[in-house]
Amino acid sequence: MIYWSAINLTTSVKIDDQTSHEELKNVLPLWVWFVPLPIFFAASHLSAIYEISDGAAFIYLPTALGIILVNWWGPARVLPAIYVNAVLSGYLWGIDPWYLRPIFALPEVAFIFMSWYFFTKKTGGKFWLPDTQNLNAFLIWGNIVPLILTILFLRLLLYVFVGESALEVSEQGILGWLREFMTNFGLALPVFYFISPIMSRLGLLTFHIDFAGYKPGISSKDKIQVAVVYVLIFIMSTYIGLERYWFVYGIFSLWFALRFGFGLAVLTNLFIFMLAYIIPVVREISFAGSYTVDSILVSIYLGTGLLFVFSAITGRVIDDVKFARRQITQQVMKLEKANGELKVANKELDHFVYSVSHDLAAPLKSVKGLVSLSKLTEDPKEHEIYFGKIADSVNRLELFIAEVLDFSKVKRVESNYQLIDVPELVMGIIDDLRYMDGFESVDMDVSGLSVTEIISDKTSIKVIMANLIGNAISYRKKALNAQSRVMISSQRKGNEVFLTVADNGEGIKPEIVKKIFDMFYRGSTASRGSGLGLYIASEAAAKVKGKITVETEYGKGTTFTVRLNTVNK
Repeated sequence: MIYWSAINLTTSVKIDDQTSHEELKNVLPLWVWFVPLPIFFAASHLSAIYEISDGAAFIYLPTALGIILVNWWGPARVLPAIYVNAVLSGYLWGIDPWYLRPIFALPEVAFIFMSWYFFTKKTGGKFWLPDTQNLNAFLIWGNIVPLILTILFLRLLLYVFVGESALEVSEQGILGWLREFMTNFGLALPVFYFISPIMSRLGLLTFHIDFAGYKPGISSKDKIQVAVVYVLIFIMSTYIGLERYWFVYGIFSLWFALRFGFGLAVLTNLFIFMLAYIIPVVREISFAGSYTVDSILVSIYLGTGLLFVFSAITGRVIDDVKFARRQITQQVMKLEKANGELKVANKELDHFVYSVSHDLAAPLKSVKGLVSLSKLTEDPKEHEIYFGKIADSVNRLELFIAEVLDFSKVKRVESNYQLIDVPELVMGIIDDLRYMDGFESVDMDVSGLSVTEIISDKTSIKVIMANLIGNAISYRKKALNAQSRVMISSQRKGNEVFLTVADNGEGIKPEIVKKIFDMFYRGSTASRGSGLGLYIASEAAAKVKGKITVETEYGKGTTFTVRLNTVNK
């Protein structure tokens, strides 16, 4: 399980390591093969607006978009489109003669391929940047290393086809490639982080990724604070010169990273980039028809850009720390809960051992005493009485052992969900209870079993129903001529099934209703049971994510209802 911390949230990206990529592949629509080319073509023409010298633009969008799309849709759909676009758009950058354009289009394709290969394919990077490790891998293997290799490749082409020295690299050229790095890094981060989950929900990623519960947003109390700071940034971009106060933008970005984490840090970087860099360029081109950038101003842009990189890494680290803290807190809570459950289990075990030893010993002592008494007499009638009492003790012992075995099954055996024939199960239980004391005086009504099939754990359901029906028989009204009745029914409401066992027996006193599901609880000293039945039934219900409720009126009867989260087949 991979955890991804966003703005005030944790997103769980669930990919089973045992599942092959073939099983996780999405079937992308046909238009995905054709749409990259017009996207790159439009991006090239938009970038040409920001041309600051021959063959150099303030921002160059096709490579940034190429990095994004190659991770979303794979190299087969993206690399041919980026190459064709680079060839067709060569005239925008003064690549002449025309037959050199297919050659000088190769570095752009090489950069995008290497970015994908080194980051995603070779190092197994996750383009949705779920942690600091992946962000650093994207920075180095997805940007810096491919950029250096692409520069060397381009210098080689210039040396072979144009005659430029392979070692001659102008300051303008270095600044141009650094600007491209900042464009790639600055645009890809927010798109990867915020748009990838949307693409996944639409089924538009090559491989399925479940960004469970991802909802970008900030808390209500922080929205005003964020809005105020964004307004200040907007005012700065309008009235304060970038040349003298460029570092302030970086400070804002770092503040957002420290305060809100990675998500708002990269979003703020994009906001500042648009206000401080893109819009002023558009304005100057609109009024003057061109845009001129000197080395000092470019250096300022790059200095601010580096602060943006640091703020992104800082935000990612802050999110990872917050997530680790939440994980530790959750683990501590789980540990405390486990300790609490262990204490309860130990207490129950102590009680269980004590009660079991008593309930096992009592019938055996009774049998032993009766055997001793039978030796003192030769009267066959007395022997018959003693043998009957011995049989009662053995039956009691047998019943108790059966309940202990049920308890063991409920606690230890894994659930096995299957189709259950409800009337068949109930009739089987009734048949098993046929020789129970008082059974012949009880009228069993199963006409209310309207739900005939459910999917659940058969052993658990049998244990529950056997205990409830058995209790209804045991606690029937024993007065002479009393007509005892047990009504067993089932009904479905939505995806829930309700199994009901109702009787007109003795009922339960109000003061003990809350205790009847406790381990070894007996309602009175006259109770012949072990006190395990209802406890086992409630544990069995919990095992199948169900619940038992009781409605009773002392002297008039009791109704037990088993609520199950199951469905008809």
